[in-house]
Order: sequence, then C-alpha cells, then structure tokens
Amino acid sequence: MGLLILVIVFVGLFVFLFVAAFKQAKKEEQEWEEKKVAHRAWLKKFGYDNSKMISDKREHFVDLCTEKKKLIIDERSYAFDTIVSCELVTKVSSTTTTNGGLAAAAIGGLVGGSSGAVVGSNMAPRTTTFNTDVEGVKIYFNDANNPSMVLKLKKEASIALYDALYVILAQK
Repeated sequence: MGLLILVIVFVGLFVFLFVAAFKQAKKEEQEWEEKKVAHRAWLKKFGYDNSKMISDKREHFVDLCTEKKKLIIDERSYAFDTIVSCELVTKVSSTTTTNGGLAAAAIGGLVGGSSGAVVGSNMAPRTTTFNTDVEGVKIYFNDANNPSMVLKLKKEASIALYDALYVILAQK
C-alpha cells in the first residue's frame, strides 16, 4: 500500500513538473514573438523596414540595411563606416582516442611485468581529433567608447554575419 502511494506521488510530481515546464516554454515563446513584433515595429519606425535579417532566433536581433549602410543589433544601429574589422569567435576542442591500448598493455605485461604493461599501454597508437565550434562574431569599431562587441550567435547566423561584414569591409 505504501509503495502504491509513493508511486502515485512520484507520477503526480512528474506530471506537475512536465506541465510547469511546458507552460514556461510556451510563455517564453510568446514573449519572444512579442519581442520580434516590437523589433520589426522599431525597424519600420526608423526606416529600416527594407533591412535583411541575419538573426532573430532567441539571441540578438541582427539586421543589415544596405540602403542606409547600417548594421542593426537589437535596437541600436551602427554605420558601416564605423566598423573596422570583424572575426569569428571560435572554441577549439580536442578528443584523443587510443586504439589497441589494452592489447599492447597485455603484451607488455607478459614480457615485462607491471612495468611492461605501463610501457605497452603507452605505445598504443593514438588519434587526436580537433573540433572547431563557431560561437559568435566579434566586431571592432573605430569608437573609443565602444571599441568592440562580441555577439554570441548560433553558428549559421555567425557565419552569415561575418560573411556580410567581410563584403562590406571589402567595399571600403
């Protein structure tokens, strides 16, 4: 009987937490949609309604307005001629795998005892794989008060913004 009550309590708690998480996600989605509408209204108010959206996916709003030569980040605009350079912000990680380390340790152990096992395991071939993840874009401005800005964006948006800024800088 006590076990049944315990199961009912845990199931009820699980359902409650699931419903609460669902409601929170729905609320956050609605708030984000409201922010997108407000951002679009801001763009229109200041004459940037022909701008090209780079990102609006739960990060910064990033738009380019080529006709006015402005980069818009959230509700702030930067003239193209104030942008000095940009770079991708990356994170490099490495993974090393050892192939046949157990077999080499066993053979080394047979030949040289415990010391041979240690030496044998260290002789196994290793492969190191490096992964580079794009985490955002760093933009440099010719403004002493705001010399640079790092935008944490998803990989696709980061690359799109970097490419667009690269083209803009090449046209200077």
